[in-house]
Amino acid sequence: MNEVQFGFNINEVSLSNVLQPSPDNLVLYPLYQLTAGVSLGSFTTNKKKREIEEVDVLISDMEANQHKMKIRAETLARYRKLLLSIETLKIRTNAEEDTRNVYQISQQRFKNADLEMEDMLRASESFNNAQEKRMAAETEIQLAIIELEEIIGIKWESAKRAGERFKK
Repeated sequence: MNEVQFGFNINEVSLSNVLQPSPDNLVLYPLYQLTAGVSLGSFTTNKKKREIEEVDVLISDMEANQHKMKIRAETLARYRKLLLSIETLKIRTNAEEDTRNVYQISQQRFKNADLEMEDMLRASESFNNAQEKRMAAETEIQLAIIELEEIIGIKWESAKRAGERFKK
């Protein structure tokens, strides 16, 4: 549409002589001209322009797909980090229970004078370290949930419920 041109021209001198006829007036024909023109370049370049635009659209689609894949990979990585944090918490909770049992037994043995002070302090330190590691694992879970919620855009509980409904 940009390559098509229209024109209109009026011969004002001849038109005025027709409107006011006189034997001495010279009337030149045509009184008006209507022209239309098309650029010949449009026939040769439009096909190439269209092909270039089609390639640009394909490139845009590929870039969008690549962006989707990056987001998907990041989401899966954050989800795996959450799963790892949950499993780590389970292990550290079991380790804390074990060290709690050892600590309680050590306390009883210490009260009965069957255990030296150094062994009692080691059991206490081990129990405290286990508690600290469990709390760190709980924090890792919370941070992993926050990172996952950031990328998926909804609360983790909502995503979990939706996943359970999807499985059913």
